[in-house]
Amino acid sequence: MDGMDMAVRDLLESLFRSAVAAAHPAAVLPSSLPEPPPRGRLVILAAGKAAGAMAEVAEQHFLPRLPRQRIAGLAVTRHGYGRPTQLVPVIEAGHPVPDAAGISATKRVLALADAVDADDLVLVLLSGGASANWIAPVDGLTLGEKQALTRALLKSGAAIGEMNTLRKHLSRTSSRAIGRSPGTSAFQAAFPIARRFLPTSKPAVASSRKRYSVRFFR
Repeated sequence: MDGMDMAVRDLLESLFRSAVAAAHPAAVLPSSLPEPPPRGRLVILAAGKAAGAMAEVAEQHFLPRLPRQRIAGLAVTRHGYGRPTQLVPVIEAGHPVPDAAGISATKRVLALADAVDADDLVLVLLSGGASANWIAPVDGLTLGEKQALTRALLKSGAAIGEMNTLRKHLSRTSSRAIGRSPGTSAFQAAFPIARRFLPTSKPAVASSRKRYSVRFFR
């Protein structure tokens, strides 16, 4: 590799590192976070490849503002993408093909959503990959069948929007709003913040459209 090639490589690597740093949750998330709840708990529910980093940043933001016992939640991310959070456990699960770890973690997420009350504030943090990490197949569909479908879609060369048009109908975390599950009708508020690292401006292709379907209602 000659000097010109090395210079071009160094420039491209520098641009890449700058882009990653600019999009990192530490740089973009704090300004979007809500005020802490005046009473009750802050429940952080995160999913996707950036879930660990987002949960870590959210924790660091709220720890000076809330007692530790009032912060709870769960983050589910891709294997190898965990972060050393203090209060919100980070579960590593399959991506792009879902696995049993994702099934177990999603059950815990739904249980947390069911347990909130009128004073709790639920913060939903989603990134690309959430549709694989929050995996709760609809009734009648097994994990093995969901895995086989995902592999077939990947092999087909279908675009991400086409894949998610199908997948969102096969998951209880996207075909129904978590906020409509029992016990969640009295939410104070919720803030879905979707960090989408996708080559499109269409939110419907992110996390099987979880940006719209994961909502919490008073």
